[in-house]
Amino acid sequence: MGIGNAYADEILWEAGLSPFKSTTSLDPQETESLHRAIKTVLWCGIGEIKKRVGDELPIKKPREFLRIHNKKGERCPRCEDIIQWVSYRDRNTYYCSGCQTQDRILKDRRYSRFLKLIML
Repeated sequence: MGIGNAYADEILWEAGLSPFKSTTSLDPQETESLHRAIKTVLWCGIGEIKKRVGDELPIKKPREFLRIHNKKGERCPRCEDIIQWVSYRDRNTYYCSGCQTQDRILKDRRYSRFLKLIML
């Protein structure tokens, strides 16, 4: 069991890290920021879920309190840039290019997969 895609998006946004930055390339400040963001996001998530369902174990409940995950095309709550997304395999990753990737829009592999199928 892991953190999950939704909370991973939130943690990386909170830490201001690109979703495709290798963990082996993090400097000490980025590592500390990531550690702090993990604790902050997970504790806030637990608090929000407890407010909504008490001590029940929620399974696939909507998490509208998340700030970036599943918010493609909306404004970033921190910098007002447009939230982007990258789709790969069976998951989507949401990020803010302004806060996380120095204004770079990351490549989405959906189209390259489509073109590859056409060429076969």
